[in-house]
Amino acid sequence: MHYGSPYSRLVAALIGAILVSVAPGLEAAAQKSKKGSSQTAPSNPLLWENPRTIVQVKKPGHRTRPGRPRRERKPYLAVRLRLLILGEDGKENPTSPETVFHPGDRLRLAVKANQDGYLYIIYQAAPDQDGERLYPDSRVDYGQNFFRKNQEVTVPTTCRGNISPCAYVVTPVNVKEQFTIIFSRDDITALSGAGTRIKPQMIADLRRSQKLADPNGRAVEGYWKEFVNINPKDNEEIVISRSLNKGDRATSQR
Repeated sequence: MHYGSPYSRLVAALIGAILVSVAPGLEAAAQKSKKGSSQTAPSNPLLWENPRTIVQVKKPGHRTRPGRPRRERKPYLAVRLRLLILGEDGKENPTSPETVFHPGDRLRLAVKANQDGYLYIIYQAAPDQDGERLYPDSRVDYGQNFFRKNQEVTVPTTCRGNISPCAYVVTPVNVKEQFTIIFSRDDITALSGAGTRIKPQMIADLRRSQKLADPNGRAVEGYWKEFVNINPKDNEEIVISRSLNKGDRATSQR
C-alpha cells in the first residue's frame, strides 16, 4: 500500500463508499468517461425525514450518546456522501459517482447524515485481515468524529503537521485497498482506542445487523449517494465496505 502522506489512506475510505461496485457491467460503463454521468432521483423525504419509533439496541463496546433516550421518534439512519475533486486552483468540484480516478488526483469527501452520530473509517489489506482504524485521527479535523444532524462536513478540512495537500492523493492503479465506513448513532468505543486493530468478525457483526435500502447507495441530485439502514429492529449503524475505482490515465483516454 502506498502511503503518500500521513493522511493518504483517510479520505480514500469515504471515497470508496460512493464509488460504483466493480461488477463488470458497471465498471465498463464507468470507463467511458472520467466525468461520467449517472441517473439521479429526487431526495426521498420519507426515508430521510419520516420519523418512526427507534428503540436503542445496547451493544458491547458502544457508549450511549449523552441525552439519548431508549425510545425516540427518529427517521431510519441515513447518510449521504459525495466526492469533491480538487482542481489546480484548489477549487472543490463535485464529480460523478461513476468517475474513474487516476493516480495523482486530489480528492475530498463531503458527508452528512439525518441524525447526530459518529464516523469511523477502517482499512484492510484484504477482507480476511485485521483492520486498521484510520479515522478519527488526531492529525485530521483535530481528532473529532461527531457530526450533527444535516451538518455537511468535508473531510479533510483541517490537517495538522506536514500533511500536504490536505486531501487524498490517489495511489497507483496496482495498489488495491479496501475500506469500511461506519456511521453510528452512538460512540463505538471498541473502534476508538489508539492503535486499535479491528478483527474482520467485528466488521462482519456490525454489517450483519443492518439492512440497507440499496447496498450500492441511491444516487440523488447534487452528486450525492444516499445509504439508508431500514432495519427496524437494529437501526444503530450504517456499515459500507468498498474499494477504490481506479484506472490508468492513458488507458482511460483511449
